Amino acid sequence: MTGRTALLRKAAECFVEAGAYTDAARCYDALGRLRTSADVYVRAGETERAGEAYRLAGDPEQAARCFRALGLTDRAAACWAEHDRPLDAAWELLLVGRPAGHLLAAAVAAGAPSERLALATGLQEWTEHADPGPAVRALALAEDRLSRPDHRQERQTLLAWSLETAVRTGRLDLGGRLFAAVWRRTERTGTDPELLDQWREWAREHLGGTWGLPSPETAPARTGGTGG
Repeated sequence: MTGRTALLRKAAECFVEAGAYTDAARCYDALGRLRTSADVYVRAGETERAGEAYRLAGDPEQAARCFRALGLTDRAAACWAEHDRPLDAAWELLLVGRPAGHLLAAAVAAGAPSERLALATGLQEWTEHADPGPAVRALALAEDRLSRPDHRQERQTLLAWSLETAVRTGRLDLGGRLFAAVWRRTERTGTDPELLDQWREWAREHLGGTWGLPSPETAPARTGGTGG
């Protein structure tokens, strides 16, 4: 470790301890520790700088989340496009009601996950033509997929996209069925503790209450692993 590196690291630690997060993040930038600097920029409330640091660190999901929060749709979409993920880039545009046909076509060519591709296509049809049919059919596909074992991250993303589609198309009844599908799967494989909390929070916000939902006491124990 060089003297400059040691001094920068010590300075960053001191700035964090003093609550001077922007200065600390700049030190981590200079050290090339971009992921750490991004996290510290978040603590500083420097969302745009955090997004750029996440982008440079190769984390398009966190980068896009930052830019989305600021309404910087094109920059959010570009983060995904840089990593050859046209479907995620398309979703950023669809969330603000912008057409994404060219990106959806690229997603088809790239072999994007079929359930999320169907959701994105359905949301575009709803936005452009007020046709709920494709979105409803996509939600049925998503419900079936969510009832089966899958990688945790993909399952969480599919659930988030499905709920967004259900809310935007006014099919809140189908939103509840999505959670129920995940719950049925977890009764067999074990659950994450956050699932029921998320379901109950969603129901309070969109359905006005949690009547009929499973209680925390009925939650099966989590078994671990990335599948399930």
